[in-house]
Amino acid sequence: MALPESASVGTIVGAFVVGPSGAPDLGTVTFDPWPNQIAVDGVTIALPQVVATLDPSGLISVSLVATDDADNDPQGLAYRVSFALASGPRDAAWCTVPGGVTSDLEDVLIQYPPAVAGSGSGSGLPGPAGPVGASAYQVAVANGFVGDVTAWLLSLEGADGTDGTDGTNGADGDPGLSAYQVAVANGFVGDQAAWLASLVGPAGVDGTDGTNGADGAANVQVVAALPPLEEREPDTLYLVSPA
Repeated sequence: MALPESASVGTIVGAFVVGPSGAPDLGTVTFDPWPNQIAVDGVTIALPQVVATLDPSGLISVSLVATDDADNDPQGLAYRVSFALASGPRDAAWCTVPGGVTSDLEDVLIQYPPAVAGSGSGSGLPGPAGPVGASAYQVAVANGFVGDVTAWLLSLEGADGTDGTDGTNGADGDPGLSAYQVAVANGFVGDQAAWLASLVGPAGVDGTDGTNGADGAANVQVVAALPPLEEREPDTLYLVSPA
């Protein structure tokens, strides 16, 4: 990367060891510039990603374009630092690079890069996430609501509205098919008289005769003359036999 003579460069060093024993770690440390293009003295420089590999002692040393150079345009250059280490994952971070000096990485880490400002049309990095906003219930309490969440939820229900007016009756439907037309639609062949005749089934077989009833008991009296009506016994047959 050819830099203008006025461009400032700084060196970042770091030591990565594992555990109390101080054994050297293995892996890489990657520096991604933001913005990845700046101008120095009117000369545009494309800033590449720089990957530093840990040496056998777990050390890195890397030279980067300085972030505090007053000639940088835009101002606010920073580097995103990401780690791929044998010892395990480590959160990415941001760092500055002081010009003309050697700095330990741990001493130049920052929470997030400063805003990028300059004469170009580029934009800076977004700032850190803002705090979690209040819930609707919390907003209600802040505005005077008194009660727990359940009471607040119930308060959201409005009163029942009035019943709407009845709608107008719909138009009458088309007349339905007659039973004869339904039969024709389902395959019957013949006129209406034939269809009516087809509804009459064959005569059933005669039923068996019932059994004869038991003979009734007869009350017969043979008399010389019929007794007066008021003296006659009910259900009695009177036979008059002349003397």
